[in-house]
Amino acid sequence: MNRTKRTALFLSGSVLIFSSLGTMGCSDDDEKTTEPDPVFPASTPSPTSMQIDLSELSSGNPLLAGPCHLGSAILVGIANFLVVGALAIPVAVLGETLDSDPVYVGDETWRWSGSGGSGGGAWTSQFDGHVLSSDTVEWTMRMSGTIFNLEDFVWYVGQSNVDANTGTWMFYDPADLAELDESMFSSYANLGPGTGLLTFENRNDDGAGTGDILTYTAQGDDLSVSFFNAADNTNLSIEWDQATGQGSRTDAQGGRCCWGDRPDYPDVDPCP
Repeated sequence: MNRTKRTALFLSGSVLIFSSLGTMGCSDDDEKTTEPDPVFPASTPSPTSMQIDLSELSSGNPLLAGPCHLGSAILVGIANFLVVGALAIPVAVLGETLDSDPVYVGDETWRWSGSGGSGGGAWTSQFDGHVLSSDTVEWTMRMSGTIFNLEDFVWYVGQSNVDANTGTWMFYDPADLAELDESMFSSYANLGPGTGLLTFENRNDDGAGTGDILTYTAQGDDLSVSFFNAADNTNLSIEWDQATGQGSRTDAQGGRCCWGDRPDYPDVDPCP
Protein backbone atom coordinates (compact mmCIF):
# COMPACT_ATOMS: atom_id res chain seq x y z
CA MET A 1 0.00 0.00 0.00
CA ASN A 2 1.39 3.41 -1.02
CA ARG A 3 2.54 6.23 1.23
CA THR A 4 2.62 3.96 4.22
CA LYS A 5 6.41 4.32 4.17
CA ARG A 6 5.94 7.75 5.69
CA THR A 7 4.31 6.56 8.84
CA ALA A 8 7.38 6.21 11.10
CA LEU A 9 6.23 8.99 13.44
CA PHE A 10 6.82 10.08 17.01
CA LEU A 11 4.09 12.36 18.28
CA SER A 12 3.66 14.66 21.27
CA GLY A 13 1.21 17.12 22.78
CA SER A 14 -1.15 17.53 25.70
CA VAL A 15 -4.22 15.84 27.14
CA LEU A 16 -7.24 17.40 28.85
CA ILE A 17 -8.88 15.31 31.57
CA PHE A 18 -12.38 16.14 32.67
CA SER A 19 -14.29 15.09 35.78
CA SER A 20 -17.88 15.64 36.81
CA LEU A 21 -18.83 16.71 40.32
CA GLY A 22 -22.28 16.76 41.84
CA THR A 23 -23.68 18.18 45.03
CA MET A 24 -26.60 17.14 47.20
CA GLY A 25 -28.14 18.88 50.13
CA CYS A 26 -31.24 19.69 52.05
CA SER A 27 -30.07 21.52 55.21
CA ASP A 28 -27.47 23.91 56.58
CA ASP A 29 -25.24 20.89 57.19
CA ASP A 30 -25.12 19.94 53.54
CA GLU A 31 -21.86 18.41 52.37
CA LYS A 32 -20.60 18.27 48.80
CA THR A 33 -20.33 14.79 47.39
CA THR A 34 -18.47 13.61 44.33
CA GLU A 35 -20.63 11.78 41.84
CA PRO A 36 -18.80 8.82 40.28
CA ASP A 37 -18.38 8.78 36.51
CA PRO A 38 -20.93 6.66 34.69
CA VAL A 39 -19.50 3.29 33.77
CA PHE A 40 -18.64 2.88 30.09
CA PRO A 41 -21.40 0.55 28.86
CA ALA A 42 -19.49 -1.25 26.09
CA SER A 43 -16.23 -3.02 25.30
CA THR A 44 -13.18 -1.29 23.86
CA PRO A 45 -11.63 -2.40 20.55
CA SER A 46 -8.51 -4.51 20.74
CA PRO A 47 -5.32 -3.46 18.92
CA THR A 48 -5.76 -6.74 17.02
CA SER A 49 -8.68 -5.07 15.22
CA MET A 50 -6.07 -3.21 13.15
CA GLN A 51 -3.26 -5.76 13.19
CA ILE A 52 -2.37 -8.64 10.91
CA ASP A 53 0.09 -11.39 11.84
CA LEU A 54 1.15 -13.63 9.00
CA SER A 55 4.33 -14.98 10.53
CA GLU A 56 2.92 -18.49 10.73
CA LEU A 57 3.31 -18.92 6.97
CA SER A 58 7.09 -18.52 7.22
CA SER A 59 7.77 -20.83 10.15
CA GLY A 60 9.99 -23.84 9.53
CA ASN A 61 12.68 -23.55 6.85
CA PRO A 62 11.15 -21.24 4.19
CA LEU A 63 14.51 -20.63 2.48
CA LEU A 64 14.81 -24.37 1.82
CA ALA A 65 11.28 -24.57 0.48
CA GLY A 66 10.16 -25.11 -3.09
CA PRO A 67 9.43 -22.14 -5.38
CA CYS A 68 5.68 -22.17 -4.71
CA HIS A 69 5.95 -21.68 -0.96
CA LEU A 70 8.96 -19.38 -1.20
CA GLY A 71 7.21 -17.03 -3.62
CA SER A 72 4.07 -17.08 -1.50
CA ALA A 73 5.97 -16.34 1.71
CA ILE A 74 7.72 -13.39 0.04
CA LEU A 75 4.44 -11.91 -1.20
CA VAL A 76 2.81 -12.28 2.21
CA GLY A 77 5.90 -10.88 3.88
CA ILE A 78 5.76 -7.75 1.76
CA ALA A 79 2.07 -7.26 2.54
CA ASN A 80 2.73 -7.86 6.21
CA PHE A 81 5.55 -5.31 6.21
CA LEU A 82 3.51 -2.62 4.48
CA VAL A 83 0.41 -2.98 6.63
CA VAL A 84 2.06 -3.74 9.96
CA GLY A 85 4.64 -1.01 9.34
CA ALA A 86 1.96 1.54 8.51
CA LEU A 87 -0.10 0.66 11.57
CA ALA A 88 2.68 0.02 14.08
CA ILE A 89 2.21 3.36 15.82
CA PRO A 90 -1.63 3.33 15.79
CA VAL A 91 -1.60 -0.17 17.26
CA ALA A 92 0.95 0.72 19.96
CA VAL A 93 -0.75 4.01 20.85
CA LEU A 94 -4.18 2.37 21.11
CA GLY A 95 -2.82 -0.26 23.48
CA GLU A 96 -1.04 2.32 25.65
CA THR A 97 -4.04 4.64 25.74
CA LEU A 98 -6.53 1.96 26.71
CA ASP A 99 -4.37 1.12 29.73
CA SER A 100 -5.79 4.27 31.35
CA ASP A 101 -9.17 4.60 33.05
CA PRO A 102 -11.81 6.42 31.01
CA VAL A 103 -13.28 9.74 32.12
CA TYR A 104 -16.86 10.67 31.28
CA VAL A 105 -16.90 14.00 29.40
CA GLY A 106 -20.62 14.25 28.77
CA ASP A 107 -22.88 13.59 25.78
CA GLU A 108 -22.53 9.81 26.16
CA THR A 109 -18.78 10.12 25.54
CA TRP A 110 -15.91 8.59 27.51
CA ARG A 111 -12.25 9.57 27.07
CA TRP A 112 -9.06 7.54 27.52
CA SER A 113 -5.79 9.49 27.67
CA GLY A 114 -2.26 8.31 26.98
CA SER A 115 1.27 9.61 26.65
CA GLY A 116 4.71 8.29 25.82
CA GLY A 117 8.18 9.10 24.55
CA SER A 118 10.27 12.03 25.68
CA GLY A 119 11.69 15.26 24.32
CA GLY A 120 11.10 15.63 20.60
CA GLY A 121 9.67 12.10 20.47
CA ALA A 122 6.98 12.63 23.11
CA TRP A 123 3.32 12.22 22.26
CA THR A 124 -0.08 12.43 23.91
CA SER A 125 -3.37 10.90 22.85
CA GLN A 126 -7.08 11.21 23.46
CA PHE A 127 -9.29 8.29 22.52
CA ASP A 128 -13.02 8.99 22.67
CA GLY A 129 -15.78 6.42 22.72
CA HIS A 130 -19.17 7.93 21.91
CA VAL A 131 -22.16 5.65 22.43
CA LEU A 132 -24.40 6.27 19.44
CA SER A 133 -27.03 3.69 20.33
CA SER A 134 -27.60 0.52 22.28
CA ASP A 135 -25.54 -1.42 19.74
CA THR A 136 -23.09 1.07 18.17
CA VAL A 137 -20.06 2.97 19.47
CA GLU A 138 -18.15 5.64 17.55
CA TRP A 139 -14.40 5.96 18.19
CA THR A 140 -11.98 8.86 17.59
CA MET A 141 -8.22 8.92 18.22
CA ARG A 142 -6.62 12.36 18.45
CA MET A 143 -2.86 12.80 18.65
CA SER A 144 -0.67 15.76 19.51
CA GLY A 145 3.06 16.06 18.86
CA THR A 146 5.95 18.37 18.15
CA ILE A 147 7.73 16.69 15.23
CA PHE A 148 4.97 17.49 12.75
CA ASN A 149 3.42 20.27 14.82
CA LEU A 150 0.34 18.16 15.34
CA GLU A 151 -2.38 19.39 17.63
CA ASP A 152 -5.46 17.26 18.17
CA PHE A 153 -4.86 15.56 14.83
CA VAL A 154 -7.54 12.97 14.12
CA TRP A 155 -5.42 9.96 13.15
CA TYR A 156 -8.25 7.46 12.88
CA VAL A 157 -11.96 7.09 13.53
CA GLY A 158 -14.16 4.04 13.63
CA GLN A 159 -17.36 2.35 14.64
CA SER A 160 -17.97 -0.97 16.35
CA ASN A 161 -20.72 -2.96 17.97
CA VAL A 162 -20.92 -2.77 21.77
CA ASP A 163 -18.86 -5.97 22.08
CA ALA A 164 -16.16 -4.39 19.86
CA ASN A 165 -15.71 -7.61 17.91
CA THR A 166 -16.92 -6.20 14.58
CA GLY A 167 -16.34 -2.75 13.18
CA THR A 168 -14.46 -0.43 10.86
CA TRP A 169 -11.53 2.01 10.97
CA MET A 170 -10.69 4.96 8.72
CA PHE A 171 -7.08 6.17 8.88
CA TYR A 172 -5.68 9.59 7.96
CA ASP A 173 -2.08 10.45 7.10
CA PRO A 174 -0.25 12.64 9.67
CA ALA A 175 2.59 13.04 7.15
CA ASP A 176 0.27 14.90 4.76
CA LEU A 177 -1.88 17.35 6.68
CA ALA A 178 -3.17 18.87 3.44
CA GLU A 179 -4.85 15.55 2.59
CA LEU A 180 -8.26 15.52 4.26
CA ASP A 181 -9.54 12.26 2.82
CA GLU A 182 -8.82 8.94 4.48
CA SER A 183 -5.67 7.12 3.42
CA MET A 184 -6.78 3.63 4.42
CA PHE A 185 -10.06 1.92 5.28
CA SER A 186 -10.21 -1.25 7.35
CA SER A 187 -12.94 -3.59 8.54
CA TYR A 188 -12.73 -6.42 11.04
CA ALA A 189 -14.84 -9.23 12.42
CA ASN A 190 -13.69 -11.47 15.25
CA LEU A 191 -16.34 -14.14 15.11
CA GLY A 192 -14.93 -16.49 17.73
CA PRO A 193 -11.72 -18.32 18.65
CA GLY A 194 -9.66 -18.81 15.48
CA THR A 195 -12.32 -17.27 13.25
CA GLY A 196 -12.13 -13.80 11.80
CA LEU A 197 -11.88 -11.42 8.88
CA LEU A 198 -9.65 -8.37 8.46
CA THR A 199 -9.48 -6.15 5.36
CA PHE A 200 -7.39 -3.12 4.39
CA GLU A 201 -8.24 -0.89 1.43
CA ASN A 202 -5.83 1.69 0.01
CA ARG A 203 -7.74 4.96 -0.35
CA ASN A 204 -4.86 7.26 -1.22
CA ASP A 205 -5.95 9.31 -4.22
CA ASP A 206 -2.59 10.60 -5.43
CA GLY A 207 -0.74 7.51 -6.57
CA ALA A 208 -0.87 3.96 -7.89
CA GLY A 209 -2.57 1.41 -5.72
CA THR A 210 -5.78 3.30 -4.98
CA GLY A 211 -8.55 0.77 -4.40
CA ASP A 212 -6.20 -2.17 -3.77
CA ILE A 213 -7.52 -4.46 -1.02
CA LEU A 214 -5.74 -6.90 1.28
CA THR A 215 -7.99 -9.45 2.97
CA TYR A 216 -7.01 -11.85 5.74
CA THR A 217 -9.36 -14.63 6.84
CA ALA A 218 -9.11 -17.34 9.46
CA GLN A 219 -11.36 -20.35 9.94
CA GLY A 220 -9.74 -22.57 12.52
CA ASP A 221 -6.48 -23.83 11.02
CA ASP A 222 -7.46 -22.64 7.53
CA LEU A 223 -5.81 -19.27 6.87
CA SER A 224 -5.78 -17.19 3.71
CA VAL A 225 -4.61 -13.88 2.31
CA SER A 226 -5.91 -12.32 -0.88
CA PHE A 227 -4.68 -9.28 -2.80
CA PHE A 228 -7.10 -7.40 -5.05
CA ASN A 229 -5.40 -5.20 -7.68
CA ALA A 230 -7.89 -2.47 -8.54
CA ALA A 231 -5.99 -1.23 -11.60
CA ASP A 232 -6.04 -4.67 -13.26
CA ASN A 233 -9.24 -5.92 -11.58
CA THR A 234 -7.41 -9.11 -10.65
CA ASN A 235 -7.05 -11.15 -7.48
CA LEU A 236 -4.20 -13.25 -6.11
CA SER A 237 -4.82 -15.57 -3.18
CA ILE A 238 -2.67 -17.65 -0.85
CA GLU A 239 -4.08 -20.31 1.45
CA TRP A 240 -2.42 -22.52 4.02
CA ASP A 241 -3.08 -24.89 6.90
CA GLN A 242 -1.79 -23.53 10.20
CA ALA A 243 -1.39 -27.01 11.67
CA THR A 244 0.61 -28.65 8.88
CA GLY A 245 1.97 -25.67 6.91
CA GLN A 246 0.83 -27.00 3.55
CA GLY A 247 -0.91 -24.62 1.19
CA SER A 248 -1.39 -23.18 -2.27
CA ARG A 249 -1.25 -20.00 -4.33
CA THR A 250 -3.62 -18.94 -7.11
CA ASP A 251 -2.24 -16.15 -9.28
CA ALA A 252 -4.04 -13.34 -11.09
CA GLN A 253 -4.40 -15.49 -14.23
CA GLY A 254 -5.94 -18.40 -12.32
CA GLY A 255 -2.82 -20.56 -12.29
CA ARG A 256 -2.36 -22.61 -9.14
CA CYS A 257 0.64 -24.14 -7.39
CA CYS A 258 0.83 -26.10 -4.13
CA TRP A 259 3.32 -27.06 -1.42
CA GLY A 260 3.53 -29.72 1.25
CA ASP A 261 4.06 -29.85 5.00
CA ARG A 262 6.58 -27.83 6.99
CA PRO A 263 9.44 -27.62 7.66
CA ASP A 264 10.60 -28.07 4.05
CA TYR A 265 7.41 -27.06 2.17
CA PRO A 266 8.16 -29.16 -0.95
CA ASP A 267 6.35 -28.29 -4.18
CA VAL A 268 3.42 -30.64 -4.85
CA ASP A 269 2.50 -31.24 -8.48
CA PRO A 270 -0.25 -31.81 -9.33
CA CYS A 271 -2.11 -30.01 -6.56
CA PRO A 272 -4.35 -32.21 -4.40
